[in-house]
Amino acid sequence: MNANWLPPLGIAIPLLGACLVLAVARVAPRLVVDVLAMTAAVATTAAMTGLLLVSMSGRVVTWVGGWTPNVGIVLAADPIGAVFALLTCALTVCALSYTWRYFEDAEAHVHVLILLFTAGMVGFSLTGDLFDLFVSSN
Repeated sequence: MNANWLPPLGIAIPLLGACLVLAVARVAPRLVVDVLAMTAAVATTAAMTGLLLVSMSGRVVTWVGGWTPNVGIVLAADPIGAVFALLTCALTVCALSYTWRYFEDAEAHVHVLILLFTAGMVGFSLTGDLFDLFVSSN
């Protein structure tokens, strides 16, 4: 089964969710912002669960943007990296569920920052080379 599209989803879904939350934050009530952020986090968790299941049978390697090897950014999902990506997404769901009650006066910026952090940590967990690991950690 070709699952090369799963690793980029772990980065793309939170980024798109953060953009969407930021776009509707001024006009939508707080409940809509919470639901959109939680939907992005749950969708990312589901994608990383699927990636973990697929990576159990072998490493999933994706060259982002269709660039040839040795030029582009590589995402490589082995079981350990997929577990860390899944753990990041599960903790994001927990953090966003915490914001529903205890950050009542917080604006949508908290949700956006949490989703951006999730995208960065999933990328950190799934990176396939040391240069991208160094760039994503700084």
